[in-house]
Amino acid sequence: MIYRKSRKRLPQGERTAGVLVLDGRTGWVAGMHWTQSGATDLLTRLRLNDTHWVTSGKGTGKVTGLVSPEKTRRGVKLYSLASVFQSAIGGSSHGLYRLDEDNNKWVFLATVRDELTVMADVTGTLQEVCTARNHFLTFNDPGEEGWSCVADHQQNISWKMLVEGLSAQTMARARLNEVSLRRPLTVIAIVAALVATGLWIQNESSQAARDAAIEASRKVVNVIKPEEAVQPEKLPGPWVTRFTVPVFLKACWATRSESRMSIVGWRVSVGECDEQQQGLRLHYEAAQGSTIENFDRRVVQLYGHPATFDFVDGGKNGNVFIHFGLPDANSLQDEPLRPANERLKSFISHMQRKNVPVQLSEVKQPEALPGTKSEQPKTDWQEYTFTLSTGLMPELLLEGMDARGVRLSSISYTVSPQGLYNYTLRGSLYAKK
Repeated sequence: MIYRKSRKRLPQGERTAGVLVLDGRTGWVAGMHWTQSGATDLLTRLRLNDTHWVTSGKGTGKVTGLVSPEKTRRGVKLYSLASVFQSAIGGSSHGLYRLDEDNNKWVFLATVRDELTVMADVTGTLQEVCTARNHFLTFNDPGEEGWSCVADHQQNISWKMLVEGLSAQTMARARLNEVSLRRPLTVIAIVAALVATGLWIQNESSQAARDAAIEASRKVVNVIKPEEAVQPEKLPGPWVTRFTVPVFLKACWATRSESRMSIVGWRVSVGECDEQQQGLRLHYEAAQGSTIENFDRRVVQLYGHPATFDFVDGGKNGNVFIHFGLPDANSLQDEPLRPANERLKSFISHMQRKNVPVQLSEVKQPEALPGTKSEQPKTDWQEYTFTLSTGLMPELLLEGMDARGVRLSSISYTVSPQGLYNYTLRGSLYAKK
């Protein structure tokens, strides 16, 4: 058995991380990026720049997995471990499987009522997959049958046990398809070349036929270059790669509503939902008579991983980070932007109705130095950053707001000893110039 790790997960629009384990001429892939049905048509897969895909489920439960495994030997067939789990196990089940002999790499697989979920198929260390499992169990309902744990880390079950004795039908459903336009483009190129040759032979004495053949050959050369054919005319704006406001609000609320305000005498004083880190950071302060050991032990029980401490200050402060659940297919959008004047008036008016002051800053494009040529591409959009401070919950503050071109980078809050909250929202407005 050969174990390979694919390229590291890159931002949206580049590559999807995955782990590839090889057994002879068969490759099994874990850690695919799964999205709901309808979000991954061919053009979307090309924009994501992934190389392989597979679908699972039917109707509203249909999901598509994307991945870019490393190059393998010719003739190696690739299959999805998550798809195998869905076919062979199914139900409302979950399991942790060991991917290597050193117990350094694991995968968390799960189904909910016989359907794959975008929160499963997570690879990483044992601690990371245990955290993913805890999040999954928190945000999913198994139905009347309840959860079935088919593989726990204490059992130390290898991924090989999952793929033993699979039927041909199960293997066919789990087979990865390659994302490529080269095959149809090559067929078009060959047909065009044959037509050009026929024109030349049939009308050898005709200058018009010669010109037609030359023109057809030129088109063949252009068609054989799929990379150039699918290039967009302009670079997408940064809002395309950022979570929409409803998605970020939902993820932040779902995570902080499940968090504990007090743990064995330690109380939350500051919290922050961070877009880049995709999680909630909580700052706890120790109460008199409480200890670091008790707090840390309870944090591991609740969140699946230990807290971090500032020992220099005497261990009076502890920090806990909780990852959001994996985003769904509608997390990213490229909505049309409003003109800057309309966008700013609408946003500021909404905040004025809520009696919340707004601080705006225009993001300037860097100017080229004298005597040098600027490499910054010209854009038809403008970015403004904003900061809002309020006692209103973010969900109430932004309710009814036109969120087109609005993106949140963070929602932070402080909690007074009396339990009063104060929120600070930071983000960006994108508008047409």
